[in-house]
Parts: sequence; C-alpha cells; structure tokens
Amino acid sequence: MKSWKAAVVCFQETKVEGEIENIVKEVWGNKWVNYAQLEASRTRGGIVIMWDKREWEGEISSVGMCSVTCSFTGICQDFSWHLRGVYAPNDRVERE
Repeated sequence: MKSWKAAVVCFQETKVEGEIENIVKEVWGNKWVNYAQLEASRTRGGIVIMWDKREWEGEISSVGMCSVTCSFTGICQDFSWHLRGVYAPNDRVERE
C-alpha cells in the first residue's frame, strides 16, 4: 500500500468474516487508516473499503446485502464523492 501511495482502496471478494481491524492496519501500513466492511457469507463475497484519515473524511452511507457505500470529503480540498463496492452472486436465481 505504501508504494502505491493510495488514499482510498476497495477490495472485493475478500472472503473475510469477523473483526478485521488488525488485518486492515497491517495491510495499510500505518495508523492513519479507517475502513468499512461488508463481511463475507461463508466463503463468498466480502468487501473492504479503506482510506487515509489524513486525506479523506469518510463515512459509511449504507451497507446492503451485496454492497457497501462510503461518502468522502477531502480534508485539504473542497471535494466530496461516494464509493460503492458491489458484490453479487454469479447465479441469476441468487441475485433476484
């Protein structure tokens, strides 16, 4: 993550359930991380959105069965935006 110099990252298909704070801090590489999570259902799905709190003020807008949405506002700039991570089963019957 440090070499990418990313300020916001979205991982899909994490397949991770439960508390992930320690994993997020390890992946991000510093203490200035905040995150939103949609847990996996058994071995399927899972979304994690992580952001640098020094650059973006983030807030979880919604968490659905297959998506998580965060609202972001720049700390040093007048700019706001939304990011939605979406996971949907590949089976047409399960999506309905």
